[in-house]
Amino acid sequence: MDNEQQLQDTDEQTVVTVGPPWMRRRRRNIVRRVGGHMETRLSFSLLVLCTMGLAAAVILLVAGISGSIVYLLDNEKVHATAFFLIALGLAALSAGFGLGMGFIAVPFAGDWFLEWPSHALGWSIGVGGCGLLTLLLFLTPLPAYVSVLVALAVVSGMAYLAAYGLRATSPISTDARRRKKRR
Repeated sequence: MDNEQQLQDTDEQTVVTVGPPWMRRRRRNIVRRVGGHMETRLSFSLLVLCTMGLAAAVILLVAGISGSIVYLLDNEKVHATAFFLIALGLAALSAGFGLGMGFIAVPFAGDWFLEWPSHALGWSIGVGGCGLLTLLLFLTPLPAYVSVLVALAVVSGMAYLAAYGLRATSPISTDARRRKKRR
């Protein structure tokens, strides 16, 4: 009986922080609806930007390899090397962007982002954002930096609005053990 009492006392004294130590944010005890709070909608928006960056990295890597093979078939070794290195650099840049967004957003997300509707919706919007970026880069007279900013803003806004439709699991309290009457 004393061990259980000590366990309950130590559970009440522990503070769980989320994210880097400078944030000092306490973890919530109840899983909430995703669309109900701005923080979770913003984290979903950043996670969708993460998926967009990772999808762009894969697309750029495949394009770099296939483009350099085409240049090699034309016996253009210098162009093939340059094309591959530029595509590899852009893929690394977009993967770094995606991973950075993911590391920023995950501490603010709840366990709702582990469910399949969140994954399906996030990857769909992210890959669609890659397509939108391609259209803006090659079919509009906009400069490249404006095209990137417009695509990121559209994807982020769509993800923010789409988070209203996602639902988390039913509210489950993790404080059930602490609510017992003390004797």
